[in-house]
Order: sequence, then C-alpha cells, then structure tokens
Amino acid sequence: STLGVPRAPVRDGVRFGRNHKAIAMAQLTQAESEAGFWSDWVINYTHAGLLRALDAGQPSTDPLHESRNRQALVVTTERVLLFNAATWSLLQVIPLSELAELIISSFSASMLILRMHGLPDLLLDIPSSTRGRLLDELRYAP
Repeated sequence: STLGVPRAPVRDGVRFGRNHKAIAMAQLTQAESEAGFWSDWVINYTHAGLLRALDAGQPSTDPLHESRNRQALVVTTERVLLFNAATWSLLQVIPLSELAELIISSFSASMLILRMHGLPDLLLDIPSSTRGRLLDELRYAP
C-alpha cells in the first residue's frame, strides 16, 4: 500500500485468500488484491437459473440441492465471484457494474436478491449475522 494510506483489512469468512486454486481461478487484479475482499458462505437458490429452480422434474436444478447451492460469495472492489463450496470451481463472475439493485425483505433476516442489468437475478440466503456487512461492502464498492 502507499505510504500514509492504510491497506483495507481482508474480511475473508471463507478463507478464500488462503485457497490457491480459488485465487488462481479468480485472477484478481492488482487493485483487487491490494484493496482486499469480503467473503462468506451463501445458499444460492438460483444456482441453475431462476426458471430451472421452479422445474420440479430436474433433480440437478433443485434449489435445495446442497452440493450445488452451497457457494462461497466473494466481493472485490470490481466483481462478485461465486465458487462451488465443495470443489472451489468458479461458477459465476459478476462485474459490480452489472448490479442493478439489491433487494432485502423485512420478512427475512437472511434472504436477498441481487438484481442485474443483463444477467439473471440471484436469490441468495446469507447468514443474518453477516448480511449487513455484505450490504456495506456493496454499498461502498467503487
């Protein structure tokens, strides 16, 4: 970091920064590496897309299919990254400029919807203890 400018602390709930495979797949820019990132575990009910989540005939697209819906959410200064929790394969890369809206419900302390300009929306369940921090990270991202 530059003299006199403190480096932002890493807020890494899933230990993304210690996972060499995930770091390599993410291909972080220098700015992302220097600024740090935020991460936590989420349940992505739309892991196979919103329409497929409603299709009862396909077990692999079931929103409750834990080996597919449990994901690591990583927020950098430029992107939102989603990794499969078991394999650490990179599932989705969303530029922050693609985020149109973040919707939270007064009926749930953990659910949120990421609305996007040109990509399908995501329905995520995040621990209620960290949802506020995620909102702050996205609000103050450049």
